[in-house]
Amino acid sequence: MRSAATAALVVLLAACGQASESDAPMDAGDSDVIANDDEDAPDDDVVDAGTGIDIAASQGTWQADEDVTLEGAGSGDLGAISIAHGVGTLTFQGRPLDAFYFVGSSVPLGDAGSDSGLAQERDLEIIAVGPERIVLTWITCDDGDLAYVYYETTDGIASSKSQPASGMCDVVDQTSAEAVSLPPLSMGPPTVVAGFSITGPQLSLEPSTVGTATFGGATWTMYPFHVIDCSACATPGWYELHSLFWSPSKRAACAGILYLEESAMTEVELAYLLCLPSVTSPIANDQLFFGSSWTKG
Repeated sequence: MRSAATAALVVLLAACGQASESDAPMDAGDSDVIANDDEDAPDDDVVDAGTGIDIAASQGTWQADEDVTLEGAGSGDLGAISIAHGVGTLTFQGRPLDAFYFVGSSVPLGDAGSDSGLAQERDLEIIAVGPERIVLTWITCDDGDLAYVYYETTDGIASSKSQPASGMCDVVDQTSAEAVSLPPLSMGPPTVVAGFSITGPQLSLEPSTVGTATFGGATWTMYPFHVIDCSACATPGWYELHSLFWSPSKRAACAGILYLEESAMTEVELAYLLCLPSVTSPIANDQLFFGSSWTKG
């Protein structure tokens, strides 16, 4: 099954007469990344919605799909943007945060009247870490200019739609080995979004409660903290559950996106997954499909 993002990309770009850079989530790097004594069996983590999430400082080399340099500013809570060859800082609510270029997503999200509130492609995903939150930012570049930004955080802050940005973009189509350095993180559990149920042996979620996911030889506590409603972005549409996955025993946290496609109610895709502090992705080709049924409402 193609992902919801892939299906929408084909439909929308065909309608607009444009060409896409990719029709599937890009390979985000090394797939054999989470150390575990038995990679074939999950560990014995106990799901506890009340415990804090604490990880050490992140150090690692990220093999990026492009060489990205950005200089400018966003709007709303997002201030100065300064990324040179994939690493640098984002200023969020007045505080500079260490950041790096993660991956190019290239996912069209409908027209300006879409329920998603996002009219532009989310081209460049930047991940930033502060002492108490992870900040995810998608930046749209237009002919060398910083055009739009969209951001969300693990503690519930998000722009309601794409916001204007200014500055310059230099994106070179070549891989780049980024030396990533991020501070330690200590935060409370994210608030789980309401309205979704997922049922399956390796991925499950009850409405408004934490879920569980099994991948990379571990069982993770799952916190879907933000939802993108793209049910009107294409026919059929989809929903995105932007989620944080936490392993207390490993002291590791991963951010990723669960795709719930309306044409595939018995399957859920996990993509764009990045784990800290290892700065790695634990799933091959950054795509993993779960045989789990899902419902909304």
